[in-house]
Amino acid sequence: MAVVVHAFIYGKNFFDNPDREYTDFDEFKAVNNYSELSDFLDTMSSEASGSFEQEEALSGNKKLLLQKITFADELTYINAKGYAGRTDMFSDHNVIRVTEELYNEYK
Repeated sequence: MAVVVHAFIYGKNFFDNPDREYTDFDEFKAVNNYSELSDFLDTMSSEASGSFEQEEALSGNKKLLLQKITFADELTYINAKGYAGRTDMFSDHNVIRVTEELYNEYK
């Protein structure tokens, strides 16, 4: 059974300007060095036992990135949670897990 995780990504430079609104996903990626986190997720997916699919989009208020990750099963999810460097990388980029309801509110 698949495991779905919803998250907000405030970005690496969120605390420099917490009220900033981004014009599009490309601007968010450039300002927040998003390729660093994206590359890490790609590596984690390819090296973890089983892969996952991710969806990313700028929120309706244009202040944060919405991320939805679907893991193939519980074991893949557990392996990803234990992936080396995950906590530091997610902390550096201000990634916060949220409920599906809150995620949908910001769509």
